[in-house]
Amino acid sequence: MAELFAPPPDSSSAAGQMPATPQLFSLEPIDVVEAWQQELVDCFLVVSGLISGKSSAEAHDILQQRASESMKSHSELVNGLIYGVLTETGDVSVSYFRQLSLVARDGYAHAIGRLQLVSASPKFALLRHKVRVQLLWAIAALVRGNAAGVEALVLSLTRQMRGGDITPPNLWLIQQVLNLLESNYEWLVAHSAVVATAAYAFGRLTLDLGARAAPPELRNQSSAFVVRLIRERFTDCAMVGRDLVRMLQDAAKLPHFRDLWADLLHRPHHVSPLLAQAGGIELLLRVPTPRTFLANRVTFAMESRLLFILEHVPASGYSRNLMWFVHRFLSTPESDTLYADIIRYICGVLHPSNAVLGSSTVQRYVFLGSLLRYVRSQVTAANAKLALFYDWLFYDPQADNIMNVEPGVLIMARSVDRYPFLTESFIEFLAFVTEAYAPSLAPQIRHSVGLVMRIAVEKGVIPSLVPIYEQPRLGRSTRRHMQVLFPQLVPQRETLTGAVEGNRGGVSDSDNEQEGDDEGMVLAASQAELIPPLSLSSEPILPAIDEPPVVKPVVDLATLDPVSRMFHDDEEAYTMPVENMPDEYCSDSDEDEFVDVPPLVEDNSGEPWSSAANSDSLLEDPSLWVFGSTLSDFIENKSPQTAAEIVNVFAQSEASTLAVARILASVVLEDDSVELEDIETNAELARMGESDIEHDLLHVILTAAATAVSDNGGSRVLDLLVQLTRARVDVGFRWLLYCVDMNMSHLYSRYVSRFASGSVSLALARDLGVLQERFTTLFYEMLPIVYSAFPIDLPGSPGV
Repeated sequence: MAELFAPPPDSSSAAGQMPATPQLFSLEPIDVVEAWQQELVDCFLVVSGLISGKSSAEAHDILQQRASESMKSHSELVNGLIYGVLTETGDVSVSYFRQLSLVARDGYAHAIGRLQLVSASPKFALLRHKVRVQLLWAIAALVRGNAAGVEALVLSLTRQMRGGDITPPNLWLIQQVLNLLESNYEWLVAHSAVVATAAYAFGRLTLDLGARAAPPELRNQSSAFVVRLIRERFTDCAMVGRDLVRMLQDAAKLPHFRDLWADLLHRPHHVSPLLAQAGGIELLLRVPTPRTFLANRVTFAMESRLLFILEHVPASGYSRNLMWFVHRFLSTPESDTLYADIIRYICGVLHPSNAVLGSSTVQRYVFLGSLLRYVRSQVTAANAKLALFYDWLFYDPQADNIMNVEPGVLIMARSVDRYPFLTESFIEFLAFVTEAYAPSLAPQIRHSVGLVMRIAVEKGVIPSLVPIYEQPRLGRSTRRHMQVLFPQLVPQRETLTGAVEGNRGGVSDSDNEQEGDDEGMVLAASQAELIPPLSLSSEPILPAIDEPPVVKPVVDLATLDPVSRMFHDDEEAYTMPVENMPDEYCSDSDEDEFVDVPPLVEDNSGEPWSSAANSDSLLEDPSLWVFGSTLSDFIENKSPQTAAEIVNVFAQSEASTLAVARILASVVLEDDSVELEDIETNAELARMGESDIEHDLLHVILTAAATAVSDNGGSRVLDLLVQLTRARVDVGFRWLLYCVDMNMSHLYSRYVSRFASGSVSLALARDLGVLQERFTTLFYEMLPIVYSAFPIDLPGSPGV
């Protein structure tokens, strides 16, 4: 028989020679090799010396005899064979695994323990590609053999799939683990913990797989896999608890999850009869997420660094460690999704001992407060705040741990003196989500939030809320929110004049109307527990997507000519459900319905609305929570930089297109202090080589929109431009000029496609007509350029 086991090139171990170096990880010379790695390679050299040059039968006899000598010999043989499986390829690796199967006398227990050291290593990212391939192959073989304890290896692999990482090695690992579970589905459904973990892990990862660099096939495969698990094995997936809802809510915008989310909200019997009998999605929200699932979305490498910082680094010197951590794991735009997972891990998993709490070690709330400073976008900040306070919303003293909510309590209380704006933002966020996160459960959520703070005071987490409430740097609205959220813990005063009778907020819209009381108007004590803040709406953050949308009063488009049909915005209106509309009036967009909307320059009463008179009402839409104070700042200051930031945040969020368009239009159209650009003069200055050209707000908005569309597809941003067009903002011809000037004519075509007719020829006729009327010289200069950009559409454009 042919020799299957050739001696390794460095198998000699003469005295005085350096020991063989393990070849599992790509380490630098200064890296210390762990003892278990050296043990594996040493045992491999022993096994190689025993069976090198032997046939399979001879090698089998030798190994069997050696394994029978003692448990120590058995362990050494298993160590050596495992190393051979991981570092060799082809038939040699297969032969090592076959010998392992014959030699192992403990049901692969020791072998799985050795493989666990590799699969759960904080250095997994440094694992050589060949070793990684062999590791997946060995685990798949153990899964097919239904080896006892192999599920621990699979769980470790799911944890090594990094969120917010779309590099090829991580995408490869995600693909391989997904293929492993799908090809062994019968084994998977027999292990409830693996089912629940896989559903949660791949559900969270699906959001990252939406990036342009990630293959869409992988996202589709992952989405379909998660939906299948939840529908077929809901009882197992329900083990995840309330964070399963958080995951599905984030993923609900993806096509694969849309129907599942709708069923969970409104048709729970379609998902699970038990879910329907238990009261629907509230059942999941009442179940705290076990630590093992929260820990799964933090890799072992992240965990080791977090544990080091929060258990050993003093508060006086943690900033540098945090900076290194952020640079290592949170430095890319795609990694923004990790902030929420890390916060959930710190709150729900990493509970310090009393010794750490009483030491000078940096505390969790301090670390989280500093971590939030690195957040780059308001969408990420909103998700991070939700992760911080998520357990507050459904807190049950019998099921939840006070340590899960302690960081949120302390970060509010300890920030109020030096960083009052942080405390204000947290309280305002709590006030909002209490009413808007799940309107049908608002009373229960309000009770849970108040219960959290009351228990925190009782247990001595903080001595009292009064110092926070009486902090002079907090605004009046923050105190009102505190009176609603924590009525038993803060002072209550009788309402002064100006309260609106029948208004749920019971507070005047203006803070400036009353000056007699330094606290402003506050809620009456008898109303405080029942009345939510005035500024809060009863709409959910994610709308109920299974409710058929109804088109608001619009013009009868059938009575208009083709050009006016695209852009008309008249007062005469009718109401028609979307499902009854002719096809030519319907859009394929998944975003807010923009095809037919009421004139944005009129309110529901039919009277022209003024931005100054209605600035508060403009901000009432609950989906605008992701912007924080940016929108109110923009209305007040009209800053171009803020306008660009609004467009960028909108592109990444679920904010209402109509609501954002109203705010932008109110400033661009209604405010006399906003300068409108003389684009003809600016075009002449650009041809002269002038670089310092002042642009108006609309130019800034269009520039930000073009960037957003180019970066991530930006169909939502195009819908925003359409809404601005319907608000009589001169988007059409300005967008045409911008796209042609920047050689991005395809973006203009995509913009036009969002309208009902979608005709580029008709749109060109409209926009060039406006350009000719307002800037005649520029029209004749741009006409040849527009023709070269639209050689097919322009000749057929009526009136040109």
